[in-house]
Amino acid sequence: MQRIIRVGDGCVVGLAEAREPGAMPASPAERRECAELAPAARADYLAARLAARRALRHAGHEHGPAVTLRRRAGWPPLAFVSRPPRHPRPLPVALSLAHRDGRGAAALAPPGARVGVDLERSGALHREQLRYFAGEGERESGPSDGAALWALKEAAWKALGLAQDLPFHTLALEFDGARELRAVRVADARFAAHAVVVRPWPCHLVAVVRVDG
Repeated sequence: MQRIIRVGDGCVVGLAEAREPGAMPASPAERRECAELAPAARADYLAARLAARRALRHAGHEHGPAVTLRRRAGWPPLAFVSRPPRHPRPLPVALSLAHRDGRGAAALAPPGARVGVDLERSGALHREQLRYFAGEGERESGPSDGAALWALKEAAWKALGLAQDLPFHTLALEFDGARELRAVRVADARFAAHAVVVRPWPCHLVAVVRVDG
């Protein structure tokens, strides 16, 4: 399995699986959070955290187990680093996490960047299901795999930091003639964007969206 994917503009994606030896809580806070989760959710949690530490290490921000990820409801996690007796300090990165079925992905970009990542099962959605979350233009011009379209919308949603209670149709994706993402729209606002969809596992895909402006 490829563990690091470079997607351009200083953005990298770390990949991991919960069954890997390194997928262990890296701090007391992570141990507490992990202990409160059901077994299936625990596997996803560990895979996503390992993916994040892998991306941080690749970008030169890894400091062993001193790196801690702090969850924030409705917002991307914050990465902190500390070494005794110093207090934790946030790392200058933009970070987005995704997980499913014991697999994790973490997109890491320079500070201030708007980046989002999502991980889905390939072929999990049929074409007739797309109308529930995608407009006509998205269905006609977007990727043929419905799971890829869903993953792109989820990743763009995370990149923009949209509220979870907004309808999914609030966000619209624009594609070019090659079915590549070129922009995202929210209400009257339009932002240039680009995306990468990779399939690091036979049955799962990862979508990364970076929004400009």
